[in-house]
Amino acid sequence: MKRSLMSLVFLLVMMGIVIGCTKSDSQNETPIAGIGDDLPVVRGETPPLPKLKSGNVEIPVVLGSYAWKTETDMVGPLELLRTKGYEPVSLVGGTEIEISFDYEPNPSEVFIREVDPSGEGFISEQKLEDDKFIASDKAGRQIYAIDARWGVEGNVVDAAAMYYFQVSIDNETLDVSLDSVLATLDEAGIQYAGRNESPSAYDFQREGAERYLYKLEPGKLTAYIFNAIEQRREVQRDPFPAAGAVPPNGSYGMGKVLVFYYDGDKIMAEKLMDAFKKLGAEEGIHSD
Repeated sequence: MKRSLMSLVFLLVMMGIVIGCTKSDSQNETPIAGIGDDLPVVRGETPPLPKLKSGNVEIPVVLGSYAWKTETDMVGPLELLRTKGYEPVSLVGGTEIEISFDYEPNPSEVFIREVDPSGEGFISEQKLEDDKFIASDKAGRQIYAIDARWGVEGNVVDAAAMYYFQVSIDNETLDVSLDSVLATLDEAGIQYAGRNESPSAYDFQREGAERYLYKLEPGKLTAYIFNAIEQRREVQRDPFPAAGAVPPNGSYGMGKVLVFYYDGDKIMAEKLMDAFKKLGAEEGIHSD
């Protein structure tokens, strides 16, 4: 049983935004006989939840209104997210977010819409390409809607669903001065190559590294210190090597420049790398 694409889009938008803002109940499910029974794309009682990631950071998502085996209207995005207790995930503006469905078949089309801060209506829309999109660089809380459609053929569609998630964009500049890095390391009680000649100094404790990184940039840095760069030595890409591992050339020497990897943003990782290379050059240390 095919459904009109325009009627479904209207249904999802109206249920998720207009009706949702006036209903007090969390949902209003209206079973419709025969819907989904003859459609191979429709399995299960409700649409599948997509998985959202920014680097290694998982972003919670909530199911909104949908037309599946039943047509179900939900409350608006603000109330849905509040009911679930989902807090905005902190990201840097311009971060890449990946969206994937562990479901076959995948949606025929997926659109990303930025929800107006009031929760009523949308202020932007883009079609998802290659399962990825770039978050806005506007600072503050942002709510997004994922409009997924299955079995689209012209102006008809088999099924559709709306999902919501939220992020918090913080574009504050990271303090990467060498003095601030070393001072924070000392305060966190973390040893690193260059301050301790023992090879075991390279073996960072996960908890300590997390504590340090979150202190330097709370809520945003989600990966760990890779390792200190030595003179004329390439960066080693294993932040926590196996016990007893021997570094190249025997020891880590006097490396002073720390390399950070920002899981949520490759661009930020490159900026951090460039900043530390610059600091290294000022200290007479080469990292190439």
